[in-house]
Amino acid sequence: MKKSKSLLVTILGIALLTTLYMYRKYHRAQVKAEQEKIQAEQAAELMQYQRQQDSIKRKKEYDSLQQEELKAFNKKFDDVKEKSKQLEETMKMLDKEIESKKKN
Repeated sequence: MKKSKSLLVTILGIALLTTLYMYRKYHRAQVKAEQEKIQAEQAAELMQYQRQQDSIKRKKEYDSLQQEELKAFNKKFDDVKEKSKQLEETMKMLDKEIESKKKN
């Protein structure tokens, strides 16, 4: 009877140790999976942030290029305007000369 009790206690002890070992192994795997999930979420957030930063950078570059093109266009437009004024003045002078020659 004593042997069967000690055998039963030994078996229960082994079962308890096995259960404890399996629980720890399961818990470690669960913690590791949770950490991997958090890391994956952080990586996704980081990639989204980087995409947003890249988008902002591209928009700034695009806007600065547009500003440069607009400045160049305005400069050309002002040049054309000035040349047009000069031509008008020249035409007026020529008209005056023609009128003065007609009078003479």
